[in-house]
Amino acid sequence: MIILKHILDNETKEIPLTGKTFHIGKLGENDIQLSNARSPDIAAELAYSGNVLQITALQSGFIKVNGRKYKSSPLYPGDRIEIDSDIFIIDRTDGTTKLSIQSESKTEDILDKFTHFAEIIGKERDLNKLLNTIINILLETIGGNDAFIFKLNNEGKPQLFVSSNAYSSEDHFSDTIVQQTLQQGQGVLIKNALDHPELASSRSIADLQLTSVLCSPVKVADRVIGVIYMGAKKRSQSYKESDLKILNTFAVIAGTLINHVEYISQQRDAIKKLTELKTHHEGIIAECKGMQDILESINSIADSNIGILLEGETGTGKDLLAKLIHTKSSRSDKQMIVINCSSIQRDLQESELFGHVRGSFTGAVSDRQGLFTAANGGTLFLDEIGDMDISLQAKFLRALETGKIRPVGSTHEEDVDVRVICATNKNLEEMVDDRTFRKDLYFRINQFRYRLPPLRDRDEDCIHLAYYFLERYKAEYPNRKIVDFHPSALEFIRSYNWPGNVRELATLVHKLVLSSQSPLGMIDAVPTETKLSFNFEEATKDFQKELIKRTLKYTGGNKEKAARKLGLGRSTLFRYISSLNI
Repeated sequence: MIILKHILDNETKEIPLTGKTFHIGKLGENDIQLSNARSPDIAAELAYSGNVLQITALQSGFIKVNGRKYKSSPLYPGDRIEIDSDIFIIDRTDGTTKLSIQSESKTEDILDKFTHFAEIIGKERDLNKLLNTIINILLETIGGNDAFIFKLNNEGKPQLFVSSNAYSSEDHFSDTIVQQTLQQGQGVLIKNALDHPELASSRSIADLQLTSVLCSPVKVADRVIGVIYMGAKKRSQSYKESDLKILNTFAVIAGTLINHVEYISQQRDAIKKLTELKTHHEGIIAECKGMQDILESINSIADSNIGILLEGETGTGKDLLAKLIHTKSSRSDKQMIVINCSSIQRDLQESELFGHVRGSFTGAVSDRQGLFTAANGGTLFLDEIGDMDISLQAKFLRALETGKIRPVGSTHEEDVDVRVICATNKNLEEMVDDRTFRKDLYFRINQFRYRLPPLRDRDEDCIHLAYYFLERYKAEYPNRKIVDFHPSALEFIRSYNWPGNVRELATLVHKLVLSSQSPLGMIDAVPTETKLSFNFEEATKDFQKELIKRTLKYTGGNKEKAARKLGLGRSTLFRYISSLNI
């Protein structure tokens, strides 16, 4: 039992401190009467705040606890209280020294606080208020003078997030213990900081007069994102293992709250941006500068007949960009015909493009219209133009230049009005040098060129695209349970290299929706062949790109100096800059 010893001249009076509120003053109706006639009528109040006994000055202006003046202060076994000439000592009848003055039903009290806190979580959406509630509960439950929650910044350094007081500097906690907790990744208990062999020489420990410290890491999916820190400054205070267990429990709750609130915020931002981007770009999800520049440029050339070449790795969305150009042109009311040159046998490519008449070759049992004719008035999109047979390229070039085609086996030409857009994932300049692609055709289709950046270079676009595909497949499979991505899945999507670009991301989300057994989709494993790309060509391009970027930074953007540094000709460097999309 907690008792208050009132030290008088000839005797020491012991007053049991039960759960009620006690008033101290010179008037006889007070619970504890002061001996000094000059003392205030009601000098102070003793009351429990949760499980911690608190003394508050009323009419006296202040009271002294352990020689220091306070308006209000928590009390612990061994504390000495002075009110004018009267002296009081906090003690226990069982002779134990505990950090906080708690009721016999400490476990029940903690459960009550958990219940109360759970009710708050259901109503409160402000993360700072929720975390402040946590540190207030901790101070009430296990005691102490200060409590802090730190969050790691982008550089992995702890920054103060919330505190029990109006602290914003590092003057009120031990950075040594915070760093020790981060390094160990587990809770730290310092029972006696001033006598601790490794901490006694710490300036922050001495300056803060810390007697006992608790610190626990805040984690999300085994990743440390911050710490909770508690400090006591009274020699009678010493944290215990049971206190560390309580702190560890609340650290788990804090991590869950931080992760949940930030996850919801990120989700809202992604969906908001997704809605805006879908509205402005006809379904193309793009926020990075490279893609935004392309989309802006399309507005000025879409309604012309200039030859357009779309370059980029497989899966970067060249077909979507071609469709956007067609949609924004005056030909949008006509057809857009798509042909993939790599999917058609070389000996059938001419017939596919220009058509044929019956009997022109074995199997030509009737006249057949070609894709140029089918696209008349509209747009013809030739994907993988680098796979067009070299013998066909001359006829294709003539059709582009004259607007006339001749079906296979026919003696008559037909007039066609077609906008042609070409795309490739190959280096056509190298093919021209190797004479596997006609130089004159290259210049004809390359009047205006766009190089689409790979997904790994598109910043946060992967998150917006992931949500786009999630909504699409959720609508396609309404009976599936999935409603969102698990935070770990979002982390993977953001950090993965995506060698297959947007197409690979779409496939992964599709599989996620089909296989998910819970509302939050998890990415348990990625096919081995997609975890790491061993593509020598891509690795070489990445190295070249990084080297050129660093050299340009070193020369302040002067390309001639950069070329000399790299041992390249000026035109060669310009070609690299263009092909690598620097």
